[in-house]
Amino acid sequence: GAGTRTAIVPPRGPRRSAPWQRARRNMRSLSMDYIHGAGREVFAKLITTADVLVEASVGGRFARIGYSDQALWELNPGLVVVHISGFGQTGDPAYVSRASYDPIAQAFGCVMRMNGMPGQPPAPARPFPADYAAGMFAFGMANAALLKRQQTGRGESIDVAQFELMMRLQANYPTDYLRYGLDYVKEGNRSRICAMYGTYTAADGEELYVLVLGAGVVPKVLTLLGLEYGGDLFPRGSTLIPVDTEAADVLEAAFAAYLAERTAAQAEEELAGAGVPCSRL
Repeated sequence: GAGTRTAIVPPRGPRRSAPWQRARRNMRSLSMDYIHGAGREVFAKLITTADVLVEASVGGRFARIGYSDQALWELNPGLVVVHISGFGQTGDPAYVSRASYDPIAQAFGCVMRMNGMPGQPPAPARPFPADYAAGMFAFGMANAALLKRQQTGRGESIDVAQFELMMRLQANYPTDYLRYGLDYVKEGNRSRICAMYGTYTAADGEELYVLVLGAGVVPKVLTLLGLEYGGDLFPRGSTLIPVDTEAADVLEAAFAAYLAERTAAQAEEELAGAGVPCSRL
């Protein structure tokens, strides 16, 4: 029935790497020692035929093992080189040489302290936003470099630092702090700005996420809940209902009464059908 979940018991013993199987579909793989002996010669031959080389390691490692950008370009002047690391290829040596994984980039890049519930310790965002963001940024920037190569005939070197990506993905919050001294306060599962923006529990105990934002959405949800649109509480043209206002209290109370009489599936169907952004969890 609705709301029931079947426990999935993982197999005992070591598992094959599911992320690799998922991400590497339709790709050819080659395992080799590209630092020593014959493997180094094979790697050099591969470089002469490649358009893009993406490497992920501690900053500066490729240069230290003899594969600096200049050395790679001597093999292939049109090669696009993408370096992915936690802290970048240049800067403070104490940081450039640090090892990193996804949660480390989140911690240094300030994302981790934004996540979790108010009043509780910070928690890393899952699953692996720094890793996947690095891959997506590397993909886009490499393609831009390939387009430029059509004009110049020369390759490019791209430095993707995961902690910088975490700063980039924080919307306005880093600049709000740097310009105005406004620190981020954890939101948890409800918006600190808009009413009816967050996670709610329906009559069957199941949860759904609702987001009432936009001049087109506000009148739709008010109509669905039987509230007057265009009066003093909810003037026409409203793009959101600010929290800590009488209008927010009225809206939240009406929505609570609405959910008390519906399952999450029923509420989702009605809200989505009325044009209100929502989804069951």
